[in-house]
Amino acid sequence: MPVALHLRFPAGRYHATGWGHHVNEAALDWPPAPFRLLRALYAQAFRLPERPERERLASLFGKLARPPAYRLPDYTEGHTRHYVPTQTIPIEKGRVQVLDAFAAVRPTDTLVAQWDAKLSPEEEALLGALAGSLTYLGRAESWCEAVLGEPVEGAVGPGEGEGEPVSLLALSRDCDDVLASLDTRTDLLRKKKAATPPGTTWVRYFVKPAARPVRAPRHARERPTAALFQLDAGARPRILDAVEIGHRFRRALLSKRGDGPAPVLSGKQGREARESGHRHAHYLPFDLEGDGRITHLLLWAEEGFDAPALEAMSALRRVWRARDREDALQVKLLDVGPLEELDALPLLSARGARRWRSHTPFLLMRHPKRRGGQLRDGPEDQLRRELAHRGLPEATRIERLDAPVLRGPRVRWLEYRRWRGRHSPAVPSPYGFRIELGEPIRGPLSLGFGAHFGLGLFVPDEGEEP
Repeated sequence: MPVALHLRFPAGRYHATGWGHHVNEAALDWPPAPFRLLRALYAQAFRLPERPERERLASLFGKLARPPAYRLPDYTEGHTRHYVPTQTIPIEKGRVQVLDAFAAVRPTDTLVAQWDAKLSPEEEALLGALAGSLTYLGRAESWCEAVLGEPVEGAVGPGEGEGEPVSLLALSRDCDDVLASLDTRTDLLRKKKAATPPGTTWVRYFVKPAARPVRAPRHARERPTAALFQLDAGARPRILDAVEIGHRFRRALLSKRGDGPAPVLSGKQGREARESGHRHAHYLPFDLEGDGRITHLLLWAEEGFDAPALEAMSALRRVWRARDREDALQVKLLDVGPLEELDALPLLSARGARRWRSHTPFLLMRHPKRRGGQLRDGPEDQLRRELAHRGLPEATRIERLDAPVLRGPRVRWLEYRRWRGRHSPAVPSPYGFRIELGEPIRGPLSLGFGAHFGLGLFVPDEGEEP
């Protein structure tokens, strides 16, 4: 007879960050990973008045090692933002914004995890005691009530059902010592440079997407100017391919706009380019972790997004990188609103910055020329012209950078993709700069060829003094 664990969240929220993710990725571990469930139950054994014998625990969790089937309640996704000081940035100089992602559910709804296992009466009583002592699951604010209940219909196991693919951490079939795996400390894993605990594997489930309501503007006449998307961690593209991802993102959004026009997304009126002065959408992929892999994409339009554009954002789930649609990126809309509210992004400066450095290469709009033995309209000249064309402060200092600032192996600007689709730059030679402006700006700052698709992207220079 199946064993069914019924879970409720009295606060209406489930907080948990997926294994291997940074908290600011807002990567929610939903449904709760099988390994997380077993580890939480195992931890309760040390809180019982009489600690169970290790052999009893090994027998119980050995029977629950097979990944369960889930029946999920209706839910939506959300997050809150917390400004906190860090050890490297004094509080008087600024704070770091931390994202806290959660699944919002009705407090009376039940999540069921169901194992196809046959337990003895003693093991069933032990599991009931462990579940009854469970007070939270995931983060400490994720209050939880758990009881053993009747099996339910409609529970979906690994590889079954329909929806978005989600990889969850679970015990592997060849795990020799279940309790040793559940006992593994994270600090010891880091010392060993191991990605996952021993005896674990990744299991794919298919989960129905959450409802994603787009936040309405605070005022009827106010349009949101920014949207933040997260890319699935399973197959993140390189920052070297930023322009391709920006280009594919635009195509994917335009395919979701329905019958209504969305000139703010396309930058065109019909088939002709709009004279919007760069106020239409910028598709800016960026690397939050600094490891050379794209984690997020900022969609920014100074003129604001209209209703068709907002509907397209809400409907977007995948971005295909190839025509056969086998190489798909899973994407998640995290936030829509005024650009001023997105202070956590490395592309922006909450207080304004004067010094900026290249995150992706700057490409020229026209060929430099030599006249009278002197170079005219060179890279620095075109950079200054781009700043002036966008109404930005003049650059008081420009310094060339040989390579981007990334963790891991050193790469060159020449290794970045420098074309999108059939559009090639007039001058394929890439450049990187560190610039200082006459006045501080908040960002984002994107200049040159492909500036609307991730090329010529600058970030605030970390070495700047306040």
